[in-house]
Amino acid sequence: MAQNQSPTPNDFSDVPKNVVLAADFLRSGKAKIRLKEGILAESRVEYFKGKSAMKAFKSDAYKNASKNSTSKSDEKHPPSLKTDEDVADLLSSFLQHGLIIRVEREAPKSRVLRVVPGQTFAAEAQFVWVYQGSQLYRNLLGLGIVMITLAGVMFPLWPVQLRIGVWYISVGLLILLGVFFGMVIVRAILWLVTYIVFARQGLWLFPNLFEDVSVVDSFKPVWGWDQAPGQKGKKKRSGNGATSADSGAEVSEKVDEGADGDVSASGAER
Repeated sequence: MAQNQSPTPNDFSDVPKNVVLAADFLRSGKAKIRLKEGILAESRVEYFKGKSAMKAFKSDAYKNASKNSTSKSDEKHPPSLKTDEDVADLLSSFLQHGLIIRVEREAPKSRVLRVVPGQTFAAEAQFVWVYQGSQLYRNLLGLGIVMITLAGVMFPLWPVQLRIGVWYISVGLLILLGVFFGMVIVRAILWLVTYIVFARQGLWLFPNLFEDVSVVDSFKPVWGWDQAPGQKGKKKRSGNGATSADSGAEVSEKVDEGADGDVSASGAER
């Protein structure tokens, strides 16, 4: 692929089905891979780091998805990966089949990307998705949006009982929204008061409320303290009396991501 050519969806019918299944996993939310946005040939693209993909393929979620695989030629399940070499070989096959392409930034912290001449896999390299996954979900989503729009337009023709039911549901949702915003305000006030009283160490109600976790985990623990000044890196107290500390792998990944810099494309540079 030329450096001035943007990736376009291809026909992947000749790609082994188990490789496609592995690519589907990597594109799914189960992989928890961090995608960034960049610009390649004046088009917005999503890209990721090689070691993030390797981490996803070594996760318990992928092991569970591929546990029924009997061999590398088993096309009913994603291939089982036992070593780092197996993971690297799988990602290399992504390159060979055109599912991804290797890119690099034109300049440090630049959002503009360019294709690397040597299309080989490396953990520290960055890769753009060409494969867009199954289009069934997108088609169903588009159909759902059309149906909801038509239903909204025809609201005056709905039966009276159905309209009353929708009204009660709307009121219930507004009440829940009001409770949430009220909790956010109380949370901020509690932190500010404790921050002043306890010498710059505030108490958070639901400290994980705005973290990138599941809905249930957003409300665990119930409370947690800020780290006191000069105690960064030490364990942090939580509401259940337990302590938590980032593992070395997570810290290393955050440092690497900070070095890379989050790239959000606000528009194509022409």
